[in-house]
Amino acid sequence: FAALDGKRMVSVRATDKMGNVSPIIRTFVKMDTRAPQCKSDISGSSFRNANAVCITPETKIVLSAFDDASGVSAIEYQINEEKPIKYSKPVQITTEGLFILKYWGFDNVQNRSDAQSLTIMVDNTPPEIVETFGIANRNAKAPIRVPQSTQLFLAAQDNASGVAGIWYSINKGREQKCEGTLRFDAVGDYTLQIRSKDNVGNTTKKTISFVVE
Repeated sequence: FAALDGKRMVSVRATDKMGNVSPIIRTFVKMDTRAPQCKSDISGSSFRNANAVCITPETKIVLSAFDDASGVSAIEYQINEEKPIKYSKPVQITTEGLFILKYWGFDNVQNRSDAQSLTIMVDNTPPEIVETFGIANRNAKAPIRVPQSTQLFLAAQDNASGVAGIWYSINKGREQKCEGTLRFDAVGDYTLQIRSKDNVGNTTKKTISFVVE
């Protein structure tokens, strides 16, 4: 029926039982057999991986639709198996976890588009920083004491959007990105400020102090 879309002229006349014929009346109608086209956009922190779009609770999901014939009447959406909701403002999902967002549109003659789906991972937890010295601590109590040339391994783990990076500063010096292991050859007291963030901007900080002997 898509070939019928567009402006069409309709001619009508009537004949009664006595054979009287009315004048022809002509009018124009616009045929619309196509459903709206819908799309989604992400406003705010997000990261797309192979399986889902990772967002934060503050991120907004903006739905829109376009129909060049009768116009868009409404957009509806559904989160997991919840009841469908009429779209009126950007969608925010504030609970951490994995969600399936489905959405579809109606035009003004009630053509409905097929449902589209978006897999959403809401991530509100920053990475966990893990530090490991390449040699056992000489002292069972604080402060940590290690010998010269000890290596320090910095790592972070994030189970949702993934780790974007780790940064550190030594004794309030310039912050720099950790590209591997750190080695401490000079004797002295050290304080490391460590920062890590995930791919949607959740950030965690950690401070460790130790003595190189």
